[in-house]
Amino acid sequence: MIKLKGCYSLHREERMRRMESHLLFFDIDGTLRDENTGEISHKTQKSIEQAREQGHLCFVNTGRSFSELDPEVVEVGFDGVVCGCGTYIYYNGETILKEEIAGKKAEWIIEQITKNKIQALLEGEKYFYISRDTDNEKLLLVKKYFGDEVNKRCCFWEDEKPKFQKLSIWLGSDSNFASFYEALQEEFDFIKRSDDFYEVIPKGYSKASGIAYLADKLNVEKKNTVALGDSANDLSMLTYAGVGVAMGNSASQVKKKVDFVTKSVEEEGVWYALQQLGFLGMEEQAYE
Repeated sequence: MIKLKGCYSLHREERMRRMESHLLFFDIDGTLRDENTGEISHKTQKSIEQAREQGHLCFVNTGRSFSELDPEVVEVGFDGVVCGCGTYIYYNGETILKEEIAGKKAEWIIEQITKNKIQALLEGEKYFYISRDTDNEKLLLVKKYFGDEVNKRCCFWEDEKPKFQKLSIWLGSDSNFASFYEALQEEFDFIKRSDDFYEVIPKGYSKASGIAYLADKLNVEKKNTVALGDSANDLSMLTYAGVGVAMGNSASQVKKKVDFVTKSVEEEGVWYALQQLGFLGMEEQAYE
């Protein structure tokens, strides 16, 4: 239950006139959502709601594609989302940026995947695509990651003509990664997530490019952008934004490169950061 301490009588429009609006960007896992429980806390949700009431715009900024966003995240209530490492942006009820790989380019990438014995997930706006030849271990990982949504949004690229923004790849003992990298490296960036797992993104796009695009479109200065994240794939936005905030559960290499380290996700780090940075306004809230 939320209790308001004191009364702040100014209407929302008046509060907005008196403050400088900021753009706030949030990673999902390890930032908004506790990876141990798989949940977004009530306090995190309410702090985002309160920041929006103060006139700030709040966005998810994730490596996931739009089709991979689960309902729990959407239902928190954001002004928009930056998906696929900046390749897809949704704001104010409409898609305002979409880098789409389709047609002959998509066919060529699938040829490279097959030729070099790579396991891949093609991540699009409405669907994500795998091969019918995806091995059982990787298929189980995909099903575990997406849960019930996998049956609604997963297609086989042998059956459909895929349209996607980015891809994730897994390497096996027989994969020819060097050949695959050589074929794609002029047009795509490779983000290494582990020894056998990479995200592959069209050049020029990143979580940072998503912030830059929205700041320019909404006429907000870079100094009035804030990014919150926890992992190495968040570094582009954490180091680009006017204020970069690392969660307390972040790796040490991430913490060294940001402006502010908040508490961990288990300790309500999002709420603590927004409160410490002054984005929750003059209304103090106590949570029970």
